[in-house]
Amino acid sequence: MSFIVALMLAGKRCLVLGSSPEAARRAGDLAHADASVTVVAPEPCPELERLAASGRIALERRAFDDGDLDDTWLVVLADRDPALLSELGPRCTLRRVLLCAVDQPGHNGFHHVAVARAGAVSVAVSTDGQVPALAKRLRDELERAFAAVDVAGFARRLAEVRAATDPELRSRVLGDAVARLRLRVEIDDAG
Repeated sequence: MSFIVALMLAGKRCLVLGSSPEAARRAGDLAHADASVTVVAPEPCPELERLAASGRIALERRAFDDGDLDDTWLVVLADRDPALLSELGPRCTLRRVLLCAVDQPGHNGFHHVAVARAGAVSVAVSTDGQVPALAKRLRDELERAFAAVDVAGFARRLAEVRAATDPELRSRVLGDAVARLRLRVEIDDAG
């Protein structure tokens, strides 16, 4: 069982290892969190090249070196590489660096969650790494539902109400404002 947290990575060094579109997706997600992202990729895919050209990541076209872990908070091994994982896992553990080898259980210190976003609202969906396709599908459905009812706008208005409300009254006022909020869920697994 996992413990879900939201890491504050702004300015923190994060390392992505891999040359694939998956590496680009993970690097882009970290850059979106304002992390300082370095990607080490011997043969970077076009998506990584575009991210580097945009200035969102630093791209180093080479193989992993142990020095890459210096001052690093978090590492994502995005490409399937059991040999690198067997070397990297113990090194990250020794240095207390969080590691996730995408779709390669073993030495992982965390797994990725699917995040549905609507403005200031973020909802994490986790299957403890067991069924990532389900987590992704639930994220997509949540984002679709959030957009349909403008959850981002609702959250923005609530934030304005919170800011304008006396701190002693906030709990009641905001509690009343969200009391009628309901989600309706349907599962069609006939396919």
